[in-house]
Amino acid sequence: MTLEEKVNRAAAFTASFVPERDALKVPFYAAEIERVAAEYDGVQQFIENGVAPEERALESQSRAMMEDTIMAVRASLQGLMPLTHPAAATTSQHPAAEIRLPRISLPEFDGDEMKWGAFKDTFEALIHKSTEVLDIQKFHYLRAALKGEAAKLLDSIPLRAKNYPIAWKTLVERHANEYLQKKRHLQAMFNISKVQKESHAALHKLVDEFDNHVKMLHQLGEPTDKWSTILEYVLCLKLPEETQKTWEDHASTVETPDCATLIDFLQRKMRILESR
Repeated sequence: MTLEEKVNRAAAFTASFVPERDALKVPFYAAEIERVAAEYDGVQQFIENGVAPEERALESQSRAMMEDTIMAVRASLQGLMPLTHPAAATTSQHPAAEIRLPRISLPEFDGDEMKWGAFKDTFEALIHKSTEVLDIQKFHYLRAALKGEAAKLLDSIPLRAKNYPIAWKTLVERHANEYLQKKRHLQAMFNISKVQKESHAALHKLVDEFDNHVKMLHQLGEPTDKWSTILEYVLCLKLPEETQKTWEDHASTVETPDCATLIDFLQRKMRILESR
């Protein structure tokens, strides 16, 4: 049976899948499609290296169509595969320990430096560091996860298993710029819109957004625990006039009013507003 026939067979299986009849066959087809993907990459590359230059474009088009089909079949099979706790799947003496976990969607990254840390951590945990995912699969997942400017960064890197480490390194080197990440968080923090009218929802959003940037800056190595007076001043500027006046009255009764004191004050204020 040719590789194309194996892929078509797996596609037909997913299209006519009946849980009661076919559930036990899913692991077989999932394993087979991975073998096909790995073998096809090598075979097609051998073919492309042996044809005349004018024929390579046609072969590249054929490769792209086949890889798209493989990816679609793989995605369908993964959707049919039951999600179990990793430890339970490999520990036969504890079958009752199987736990159904919710499906985790792959993150997307469009080049926004403030989203890089979360994207990197999630993608590494789900895909990059997995020993069960082939490099060609990782490359497909990576390309699918990237959008906009981030996707353009990898346009010139051919979609081959051996190029995945290069693609990942290229992406990390471009975006693992802590200075730029710090700058973006500072800009965003200073550019938070001033709350015009006192309300529980508005103050809650303000505090959450402000606190998020402070925490991210701290994680990036900035000594935000020593910025208390500066942070209190910046946050105070974002408050509506009524809340600012109430805070200033309260601050005059506190020995050392700082950002933590202001946030505690706002938390109490929000509880009062919410109860009205």
